[in-house]
Amino acid sequence: AYNFVLSVAAVDQGGNRASFSTWNDMVDISAPGVSVLSTWADGTYLSMSGTDMACPHVTGVVALMLSVDPYLSPSQVFETLKA
Repeated sequence: AYNFVLSVAAVDQGGNRASFSTWNDMVDISAPGVSVLSTWADGTYLSMSGTDMACPHVTGVVALMLSVDPYLSPSQVFETLKA
């Protein structure tokens, strides 16, 4: 992991680590990433899995945080998410 980069792991509906996800002391936060319903190019929905499905959950939370307080620094966002 890199400094100032939030490392996201994927978990299933029970909060268990996804078998495909990295899980070590470098992971900062986890989010749903198994069987996530997502839109598809043809306008349908598909159940997809991956850390690429978990990261938008974290991004959405950060967006909500910044909508409440747009002056939060990256380190404040990081520490709040890890709290």
